[in-house]
Amino acid sequence: MQWSSIYVLLTFAILLIENVLSDKGAVMFGFTTPDASYVSFNPSLGHNGVTLKNDFAWARQVGESYVGIQGDVADCEEIFSFLKSQNIAHSLDFSEKPMSTRVLAHVCRSLISERLRTSRRLNVNALVAGFEKSSDTNSVSGGKPVLYWLDDVGSMKQTSYAAHGSETPFLLSMLDQRKLDLTKISDSSLVDVDQDSRIVSDPQLAKTVTQECWKQLQKRSRGRVDTSVVRLYRVNKDECKNISLE
Repeated sequence: MQWSSIYVLLTFAILLIENVLSDKGAVMFGFTTPDASYVSFNPSLGHNGVTLKNDFAWARQVGESYVGIQGDVADCEEIFSFLKSQNIAHSLDFSEKPMSTRVLAHVCRSLISERLRTSRRLNVNALVAGFEKSSDTNSVSGGKPVLYWLDDVGSMKQTSYAAHGSETPFLLSMLDQRKLDLTKISDSSLVDVDQDSRIVSDPQLAKTVTQECWKQLQKRSRGRVDTSVVRLYRVNKDECKNISLE
């Protein structure tokens, strides 16, 4: 066997071992509905099968958006701190208005890209969920929910559903099967809230889809997945909120 073939096999074996021993909290996914965007993750922090912490915040609120970051813990903390400082600086310059979700995603992408070819590369992937409010006063919905997918080389894409982690193909398949359900508008699609009509979707559906994904993941995952601590965050026109899955 040639040395090149041995090198390829060893490289594949190392990548496979790293994948098997990956952090349990590294699985994260998000999706949008007609009136909100969602991010879900497991707050357990583990390494080589040992739980170090069961409440690590892989997703955090920055301004009026939720940012979920998956990867090296130190790199995650650095990005969270950077985004929060940039959001504060932006609010001071623009009459206390936080950065929009789109701008926040671009700032995150820029930081990852700038560090890509340095000795301090950021080994992270991210999801940025939010609600882009419309300046059109006649808009029925008041804007639209948005979700941005970012990877560790600085690629970015706006999408209706996304995932990061070792179970990404499986999660994307699950979300794709429920894609039509997630885009449906509630039967009472126009509801009056403080004399403001807006498009709404069934809030229970988002919880159901999230629970289904985690339960199926628990059945097929190589590691233990504790579904009792899973978190779901929602961003809509009015608020950023932690949604109970109980």
